[in-house]
Amino acid sequence: MTRHVAVIGLAAAVLSLAGCGQKGPPHAEQINWESGAPTTRAAAGSYGNLPEAPPPSRAKPSEQEVAAVKAVAADLDRRAKANDEAYFRKLMPGADAAAVADMVGRVRGVDLNATYAKHLVVNDAATGRLDYHSPSHFQVELGKAGGEWAVTRLWFCR
Repeated sequence: MTRHVAVIGLAAAVLSLAGCGQKGPPHAEQINWESGAPTTRAAAGSYGNLPEAPPPSRAKPSEQEVAAVKAVAADLDRRAKANDEAYFRKLMPGADAAAVADMVGRVRGVDLNATYAKHLVVNDAATGRLDYHSPSHFQVELGKAGGEWAVTRLWFCR
């Protein structure tokens, strides 16, 4: 019994230090090992005041949905490569300059034009997202404006 408790304690310590592998602030949600319930704590730096992203899911989008989001992914990729921080700032309410620059770098670091389809999650006819939880740790919230898909918000994973 003591051996099992030691192994579980070691595993918990490793997992609490490892986080999700991102560089930067730690996860906002940690486990209270006494009750087993998640507890929230503010992350370090400017990320602590930003809201949490919606929970990830993996519904397979249709070919039509993938095609409809292609222009949005291409536009976001182009803006990241152009370092358009003003555009990103509008999509990240409450974020400071360092957080905006971090998001631009993360979006620039993935090839949205080639990878967006496998990260696309369509929630319903009017909302969806590009879920880049692994390895880039961000989400792009999508919504339909005037019948066309558009980026409505950018989130960091915690």
